[in-house]
Amino acid sequence: MKIKVTNNYKKLFSVSLLAASIAGCGGGGSGGGDSSNGKPGTLPPAEEWPSPDVSINSWSFNGGSSQSVATAKVSGSYAVADPAGLNIEIRDVHQALKHRIEAADIVDLLPDMNLNHDNALCGMTLTPSGRFLYFAVCDSEAGQRDDAIVAYNTNTESLTVFHRLSLQKKGASHLARVGMNYFSSKLFVGGDSAVYRIDADRNAAFEVDQHDRQLAVDKVAVTGAVQDIAIDMEAGNVYLQTASSVYKLPHQSQSTQRIFQQDNLTGIAFSRVFGNAEAAGLYISLDYDDRTGLLFSPIEQVRSRGELSPSPYLLSETQWHDFSLTADGQMLFADDSAYMLRDNSDERLSFDEWTRDELMQYVAAVKGLTASDMSGNFASPEGFLHRKLEHSNPNTSPIADNVGWALYLLMVADQVEHDPEIEQYVELLIKRHAGLHEDGKGGVKSVDGHFVRNYNSDGTINASNPQYQVYISMKFLPAAIKAAEMYPDNDNIVRYAKYLQQVFQRSGDVVRAEQRITWDSDDFGPVRLNRLMSNETWLYGDIAAAQDPIATRNYGKFTYERENFRYDYELLDQPVIKSSHSAFIIMGGPLILDHHFHGKSWAEQNNNYYALTQSETDELGFTYFAGFSAGHSPNSNGNYYNDGPTDHPDDFIHFPAVSGFGQLGKTDAVIGAYMAYRDGRRQTMRSAGDQDSHLLMRWSAHMPNYNKMSVGIADFWYGAIGLAETIQPGVVQKFRNTFYRPEVQIGFNEQGRQQVLYSTMTPRLITGIRSDGTTEEFGYHRSPFIVPTGEVFADFDVVDPQGDWVELDDLVGIHNITAPLDERKVIFKNPNFDQEVDVGWQTQSGNAMRGGSIYGNGATLTSNTTLAQAVHLPYGTEGSEYRVSTYIEPQGQAGKARLRLSWSSTGNAADIDISSRVESSNVFGNWANRVVSLAVQQPKGANYLHIEYLTEGNGHFVFGNTGLQSFGAKQAFTNGDFEQGSSDWLLSSHVAITDNANEVMQGSKSLKFDLSGGVTSWQSAERRIDISNDPVGTRYLVRFDVGQRELADAKFEIKFDIDDPQSPPNSDSKPTSDWRDVGFIDNDTPEEVTVTARKRPGETALNLVFRMKQNNNSAERGYVILDNVRVYQQKLLDDNYCNYGRQCY
Repeated sequence: MKIKVTNNYKKLFSVSLLAASIAGCGGGGSGGGDSSNGKPGTLPPAEEWPSPDVSINSWSFNGGSSQSVATAKVSGSYAVADPAGLNIEIRDVHQALKHRIEAADIVDLLPDMNLNHDNALCGMTLTPSGRFLYFAVCDSEAGQRDDAIVAYNTNTESLTVFHRLSLQKKGASHLARVGMNYFSSKLFVGGDSAVYRIDADRNAAFEVDQHDRQLAVDKVAVTGAVQDIAIDMEAGNVYLQTASSVYKLPHQSQSTQRIFQQDNLTGIAFSRVFGNAEAAGLYISLDYDDRTGLLFSPIEQVRSRGELSPSPYLLSETQWHDFSLTADGQMLFADDSAYMLRDNSDERLSFDEWTRDELMQYVAAVKGLTASDMSGNFASPEGFLHRKLEHSNPNTSPIADNVGWALYLLMVADQVEHDPEIEQYVELLIKRHAGLHEDGKGGVKSVDGHFVRNYNSDGTINASNPQYQVYISMKFLPAAIKAAEMYPDNDNIVRYAKYLQQVFQRSGDVVRAEQRITWDSDDFGPVRLNRLMSNETWLYGDIAAAQDPIATRNYGKFTYERENFRYDYELLDQPVIKSSHSAFIIMGGPLILDHHFHGKSWAEQNNNYYALTQSETDELGFTYFAGFSAGHSPNSNGNYYNDGPTDHPDDFIHFPAVSGFGQLGKTDAVIGAYMAYRDGRRQTMRSAGDQDSHLLMRWSAHMPNYNKMSVGIADFWYGAIGLAETIQPGVVQKFRNTFYRPEVQIGFNEQGRQQVLYSTMTPRLITGIRSDGTTEEFGYHRSPFIVPTGEVFADFDVVDPQGDWVELDDLVGIHNITAPLDERKVIFKNPNFDQEVDVGWQTQSGNAMRGGSIYGNGATLTSNTTLAQAVHLPYGTEGSEYRVSTYIEPQGQAGKARLRLSWSSTGNAADIDISSRVESSNVFGNWANRVVSLAVQQPKGANYLHIEYLTEGNGHFVFGNTGLQSFGAKQAFTNGDFEQGSSDWLLSSHVAITDNANEVMQGSKSLKFDLSGGVTSWQSAERRIDISNDPVGTRYLVRFDVGQRELADAKFEIKFDIDDPQSPPNSDSKPTSDWRDVGFIDNDTPEEVTVTARKRPGETALNLVFRMKQNNNSAERGYVILDNVRVYQQKLLDDNYCNYGRQCY
């Protein structure tokens, strides 16, 4: 005998695994009747029960005497109860307490019942997924009053009196346990001479509690009280145990078959995954001279039509109260204490071993999909990432869409188990997909930073279907930022991340109001297809809201909070944004965006989606925990389908989704994936690399033998993240980002310095406000801003740039091409003097040296010094407006300093057009530090803006924090001020020109919308903007001022109607001319609003539409005043790199 005893387990067992040499010990029944009482079989003497090698560990329970246990059939939920004390605990596989139900909770719920007896809690079961715990509460006056079935929702933690019925024989002196189990939306409850089949669909408990729903109950007669119930989910058979018999009941049938008889039976359980590979089957417990014995029938015998002849399996010298077989292949039992038994002859990996091995298989998969000498994948130029794993022939098509997920997977795995190769893979993947490789292949992107998705195996663009999409950057950029944090000593990775942040531009052009977004956007701007952000594109929206102030309010108002979305109420008490969402949509947000994980409402969304997945698992009777996500689907169009909880053709279970729930702390689901591993569902997946991967991928309940799978990285990455979080809780947190912040947060960093947090990506103007109202300017800075002086301010003013921020610390260069960083011609260098003064700048007179600023950098100019550098602005057109800012710190009492701007066509100081020169006011030596800004317009033919810092007199001044904003060139736009009345405008009946002095914003007239009495049809002011002669790709910025308004009960939208919209490139999709919700106005709108548009090939006019309607017929009066409408243009494309009729490859 081999018994490994741990955790002070002192009870002596004589135990056995299945031994073929042991004869059957029980007798079968009559085959179909319930009334025959057969004689009990003969059991062997105790000394003849075989001996196994098992480990027994104590199981935590802090609720009294452990006498009742229940485990979820396909997940890792474990319940232990004290029937007399009415205390229940549910723990996870690591024994962490997840839920506790106390006696007071039950007594308060059932005030009419007498529960002062030893078996008050007389039965319990968990649904297969663990979503619900159902338990029976029996009254001490057996049969005199109704007993109760209580439902506990483990997601909402709500207790409900689910059903009342009498479960005991009237006048019974001994209150026996009643069997309970759940399968395929039915709750099976044992009673006196019957089993009850009760409707228990996903919303039943809620509807009983909230709407007094009357549940359908079906009664199946059985001879004797049903004390325990087991279920073979694959076969759909229910097994009922009474004191002397076991019955088989097909789960929808009314007819039972007695398959075994034996005196003193006490329990029954079924498992496909318990113990070693031969131990699947039915386990029956019985009293044996004040001990407990277990009998075993293998699965083949159990599923046959004949009677059972079970063999002795285990004998204990203590008497068990209850036992249950777990999804992780163990046995939970109770004999006043709770224990977990594991079969040491089981050659399968333990749960902890499997999680690490499965994670390493994911890592091997991504390595194999990466073209590299390291992986042995030579199917494409190095660094390209191939599309998917295949069951047979390796895929060799590169796709950029997956690089962000691949990076996250590798980096998270590296935190769990360090692999020195991973940093090399991370660097190579970023280099290639950012377009920074020496061979110039890969990383092709639009002028706004939207990357091409599809490539050919040789690294050239798939010209027939390139797909410039937001999907790449919204994952790639956050991953690269985290790579720079994870590998801070890798200068290449740090530079690559900085580069990728710089190419992400003008994101407000694709993120519009009312959750609208354009997924596809090439060099000519968004294609004319309206989409919504009710999918993973909320990732892009969040980054966009941080990068581009034009997107900030559109995203913040309509998308940032979960409450902005419409809900599906598939679960009446746990709605989700969309019940058919694939799991990959749910998994991406909590990894990349911190508020999608920690935000209360988003955490609720994640939990509700998990509950919906559980409900589908339970209600449809899936034999594994049923995660759903996109993937291979042979009977669907394109052999691919976005499976979700309420939409899954052929019932494909997506095991990476099941493991992926581990990211949300749902270890019970990860146990569900482990169960599938134990049940042999791993598949061998191939890449073009040297090493195959052995992973849980997809399995069809409808086609269980189908194995020709292919799975892309986008459809499996999250499985690895869930495993990593399960192995090392908290590891994923360091990978979450905060890009957009709806509010400024003021606090202190670890060094005790005051810190200001606000939206990232783009610098904001920071001003500290003291408690006495005085202020101190600090210039433009990216978040986080740490007060450099050590002073603590009462508040801060954080202001967005008013124009497009032009990155002067330039890595991208003049042309947005693919080339190594060191070979690029940049527009400007060293704006903050992070390097020596002679890098980029020229000291034209006097003396300048690096340092002296409160920030530790800056350039100190001594008396009578000029320091200059020219910004190359090749795309600017005549009249383009710019604003340059700098932070000047006087260093004494004497002298003066100023900023000077001028233009040239060559960038040489000798060629400056003196007539273009403008200067700021002087800053004197005895003044406080301040931001100095200066506006300038671009002359015709001049593409170099010269920035000069000047000092006069004997003082020293520090210059730094050089900033540049672009506003575009103002165009002729008649009557934008409405001084000519309605001329050039088309006005609806409720829109007029006002000359009321109390309403007019400037001049003598303004535009006024005024709606009363429930005007629910659109009322508009429209204006045509002819763009037929403008270059393709021109960007338009429409700015206007907003005055008095009352819009609490109204909607105000800005949109464009497009003349002659064209189909998107390489697409037959019908374009829309109705370019909706480019902006909006409400009571919180700032006084100036900017909306944008782009000219795509073939388009001839933009029809600007301001429109307003009231929300309902009883709405209060609504109005708004507008004025000073003007139009600006920006040229974004280099004619030498773009063909106006095609993309700019």
